[in-house]
Amino acid sequence: MQGTCLADSWANLDITSRSEVTSQVAAMIQQMEYITLDRPGPVGGTPSRFQGVWFSDYGAGPFNTLQDLEDWYNHKLEICDKYWQSIPGTPKFKFQSLVLTHQDISPRNLMLDRSGRVWLIDWANAGAYPPGFERAALEQQFQFPDFSAEVCSKIAEYPVVSMQLRSIMYGLTTAALA
Repeated sequence: MQGTCLADSWANLDITSRSEVTSQVAAMIQQMEYITLDRPGPVGGTPSRFQGVWFSDYGAGPFNTLQDLEDWYNHKLEICDKYWQSIPGTPKFKFQSLVLTHQDISPRNLMLDRSGRVWLIDWANAGAYPPGFERAALEQQFQFPDFSAEVCSKIAEYPVVSMQLRSIMYGLTTAALA
């Protein structure tokens, strides 16, 4: 596809262009959340390690069921609770469904074509994950904070999921192998 990496052009876009870009990205996220999937994990059909910000640098799994995935997250939360690293009052994870999630939406993974259309690239961390994981990943993307904030202002909020995932960061980093 012909275009420019948004990471290279974001700083030069005017307010109107930025708003148009982030509206397109928000629409992509909303469309992906309508795509429900049955089995957790990476796209492609072959069971493999789960990758992305919510699975540590080592990856995790594979998990065959939604319950297996939920149990792993609750184990991480228990570790963080034990060492006082979670946000007080964080509830246990309780997953209900899985949706298509990219997990790495950032200007470095977006192409802007000549007509102003945005294209999402680099699906390496994509898969079937609970609703709210995409937004929480955007909230953790610090390279382009204004981009993330504007996209987040245009998509559904998942305050409990965001709190839960922030609460297990210690379990995904320092205690990743526990």
